[in-house]
Amino acid sequence: MLKFLKIVPVAFTVCALAAMPLVSADAASTSKKTESPVDAYKAGQDLVKEGKFEDAEALFEKAVKANPTDADALNMLAYTQRRNGELDAAFENYAKALALDPDHKGAHEYIGEAYLMVGNLAKAEEHLSALKKLCPSGCNESRMLVKSVQRYKETDKQSSLDSLTW
Repeated sequence: MLKFLKIVPVAFTVCALAAMPLVSADAASTSKKTESPVDAYKAGQDLVKEGKFEDAEALFEKAVKANPTDADALNMLAYTQRRNGELDAAFENYAKALALDPDHKGAHEYIGEAYLMVGNLAKAEEHLSALKKLCPSGCNESRMLVKSVQRYKETDKQSSLDSLTW
């Protein structure tokens, strides 16, 4: 009887392990990376750095769905939408981000760039003005939008509009 008791736990463990689905290490790590809205946001940022805007957009959508009042997630969702050519959706989400946080420097920069893409220099300059008030000593967001506005003014406006690299 003692031998039987020693074998049963081992046999049970082997059967239980055999019944478990096989998951690759990559799938498991990806799943863990995006379990929470915070993780989805961070993974989305990593994908943006790699230029994978479509994949990043899906992660930012997840983050926004979990927390619709997260201005940072809305801003990054809009950013990926803009980079994917979905300008109407981008404008809508930039507006939501700015409604939640009127001082969101990133949203002001990015919506200003979006306005340049549709040829609305006046609206882009409004957001540049807001950035100059938010950071009178200068900030990266202000400097980037200044460069975009200058490039828009100095170059053929149509060729500037063809670029989705803003």
